[in-house]
Amino acid sequence: VEVNCETDFVAATDAFRDFVRDVALHIANLSPQYVSREDVPASAIEYERSMQLRILKDDPKNANKPEEILERIIEGRMDKFFADMVLMEQSFIKDDTKTVSDILQGTVAEVGESIQIARFARFALGEGDDEPAEE
Repeated sequence: VEVNCETDFVAATDAFRDFVRDVALHIANLSPQYVSREDVPASAIEYERSMQLRILKDDPKNANKPEEILERIIEGRMDKFFADMVLMEQSFIKDDTKTVSDILQGTVAEVGESIQIARFARFALGEGDDEPAEE
Protein backbone atom coordinates (compact mmCIF):
# COMPACT_ATOMS: atom_id res chain seq x y z
CA VAL A 1 0.00 0.00 0.00
CA GLU A 2 1.27 3.46 -0.86
CA VAL A 3 0.25 6.06 1.72
CA ASN A 4 1.54 9.58 1.24
CA CYS A 5 2.03 12.39 3.74
CA GLU A 6 3.60 15.82 3.47
CA THR A 7 6.68 15.43 5.70
CA ASP A 8 9.18 12.83 6.82
CA PHE A 9 8.39 13.83 10.40
CA VAL A 10 4.82 12.55 10.08
CA ALA A 11 5.96 9.42 8.24
CA ALA A 12 8.12 8.56 11.26
CA THR A 13 5.27 8.81 13.80
CA ASP A 14 3.74 5.73 15.38
CA ALA A 15 0.25 6.95 14.43
CA PHE A 16 1.15 7.07 10.73
CA ARG A 17 2.96 3.74 10.77
CA ASP A 18 0.12 2.05 12.66
CA PHE A 19 -2.36 3.46 10.16
CA VAL A 20 -0.37 2.13 7.20
CA ARG A 21 0.01 -1.28 8.85
CA ASP A 22 -3.71 -1.44 9.65
CA VAL A 23 -4.67 -0.46 6.10
CA ALA A 24 -2.37 -3.15 4.68
CA LEU A 25 -3.97 -5.70 7.02
CA HIS A 26 -7.42 -4.51 5.95
CA ILE A 27 -6.56 -4.82 2.24
CA ALA A 28 -5.11 -8.30 2.71
CA ASN A 29 -8.26 -9.50 4.46
CA LEU A 30 -11.12 -7.69 2.72
CA SER A 31 -9.83 -7.56 -0.87
CA PRO A 32 -10.98 -4.13 -2.04
CA GLN A 33 -10.59 -3.51 -5.76
CA TYR A 34 -10.28 0.29 -5.82
CA VAL A 35 -9.07 3.03 -3.47
CA SER A 36 -12.00 5.41 -4.01
CA ARG A 37 -15.35 5.52 -5.76
CA GLU A 38 -13.79 7.75 -8.42
CA ASP A 39 -11.36 4.94 -9.32
CA VAL A 40 -14.15 2.51 -10.30
CA PRO A 41 -14.41 2.42 -14.12
CA ALA A 42 -17.64 3.85 -15.54
CA SER A 43 -18.17 0.59 -17.43
CA ALA A 44 -18.15 -1.42 -14.17
CA ILE A 45 -20.63 0.99 -12.58
CA GLU A 46 -22.94 0.89 -15.60
CA TYR A 47 -22.74 -2.91 -15.76
CA GLU A 48 -23.63 -3.25 -12.06
CA ARG A 49 -26.46 -0.72 -12.36
CA SER A 50 -27.97 -2.50 -15.39
CA MET A 51 -27.63 -5.87 -13.69
CA GLN A 52 -29.44 -4.58 -10.59
CA LEU A 53 -32.22 -3.10 -12.75
CA ARG A 54 -32.63 -6.42 -14.57
CA ILE A 55 -32.78 -8.31 -11.25
CA LEU A 56 -35.45 -5.93 -9.94
CA LYS A 57 -37.54 -6.08 -13.11
CA ASP A 58 -37.38 -9.89 -13.19
CA ASP A 59 -38.91 -10.05 -9.70
CA PRO A 60 -42.73 -10.16 -9.97
CA LYS A 61 -43.24 -8.25 -6.72
CA ASN A 62 -41.62 -5.20 -8.36
CA ALA A 63 -43.87 -5.23 -11.43
CA ASN A 64 -46.13 -2.39 -10.23
CA LYS A 65 -43.48 -0.25 -8.56
CA PRO A 66 -42.85 3.16 -10.13
CA GLU A 67 -39.51 3.82 -11.81
CA GLU A 68 -38.43 6.30 -9.11
CA ILE A 69 -38.88 3.61 -6.42
CA LEU A 70 -36.84 1.13 -8.47
CA GLU A 71 -34.18 3.81 -8.95
CA ARG A 72 -33.95 4.38 -5.17
CA ILE A 73 -33.59 0.63 -4.61
CA ILE A 74 -30.83 0.52 -7.22
CA GLU A 75 -29.04 3.45 -5.54
CA GLY A 76 -29.07 1.53 -2.25
CA ARG A 77 -27.69 -1.54 -3.97
CA MET A 78 -25.02 0.56 -5.67
CA ASP A 79 -23.97 1.94 -2.28
CA LYS A 80 -23.58 -1.68 -1.13
CA PHE A 81 -21.57 -2.45 -4.29
CA PHE A 82 -19.20 0.45 -3.54
CA ALA A 83 -18.94 -0.57 0.13
CA ASP A 84 -17.81 -4.02 -1.01
CA MET A 85 -15.38 -2.90 -3.73
CA VAL A 86 -13.95 0.45 -2.61
CA LEU A 87 -11.34 0.59 0.16
CA MET A 88 -12.36 4.00 1.52
CA GLU A 89 -16.00 2.88 1.88
CA GLN A 90 -15.40 -0.51 3.48
CA SER A 91 -16.08 -1.07 7.16
CA PHE A 92 -12.71 -1.02 8.88
CA ILE A 93 -11.48 -4.49 9.84
CA LYS A 94 -10.56 -3.47 13.41
CA ASP A 95 -13.70 -1.38 14.07
CA ASP A 96 -16.69 -2.14 11.87
CA THR A 97 -18.55 0.92 13.16
CA LYS A 98 -16.15 3.07 11.10
CA THR A 99 -15.09 3.09 7.46
CA VAL A 100 -11.49 3.20 6.28
CA SER A 101 -12.19 6.83 5.35
CA ASP A 102 -13.18 7.55 8.98
CA ILE A 103 -9.95 5.97 10.23
CA LEU A 104 -7.96 8.03 7.72
CA GLN A 105 -9.62 11.24 8.90
CA GLY A 106 -8.91 10.32 12.52
CA THR A 107 -5.24 9.76 11.71
CA VAL A 108 -5.09 13.07 9.82
CA ALA A 109 -6.52 14.82 12.90
CA GLU A 110 -4.03 13.03 15.15
CA VAL A 111 -0.90 13.84 13.12
CA GLY A 112 -2.10 17.26 11.96
CA GLU A 113 -1.19 16.75 8.34
CA SER A 114 -2.80 15.56 5.13
CA ILE A 115 -2.51 11.83 4.37
CA GLN A 116 -3.68 10.09 1.19
CA ILE A 117 -3.89 6.44 0.23
CA ALA A 118 -2.48 6.59 -3.28
CA ARG A 119 -2.72 2.96 -4.40
CA PHE A 120 -2.33 -0.63 -3.36
CA ALA A 121 -1.66 -4.04 -4.81
CA ARG A 122 -2.90 -7.28 -3.30
CA PHE A 123 -1.39 -10.68 -4.03
CA ALA A 124 -2.84 -14.06 -3.14
CA LEU A 125 -1.48 -17.52 -3.67
CA GLY A 126 -3.15 -19.33 -6.53
CA GLU A 127 -4.89 -16.30 -8.04
CA GLY A 128 -4.35 -15.97 -11.77
CA ASP A 129 -2.43 -19.25 -12.03
CA ASP A 130 -4.11 -21.14 -14.86
CA GLU A 131 -1.28 -23.64 -15.30
CA PRO A 132 -1.41 -26.84 -13.23
CA ALA A 133 1.53 -27.36 -10.95
CA GLU A 134 4.18 -29.73 -12.29
CA GLU A 135 4.97 -32.77 -10.23
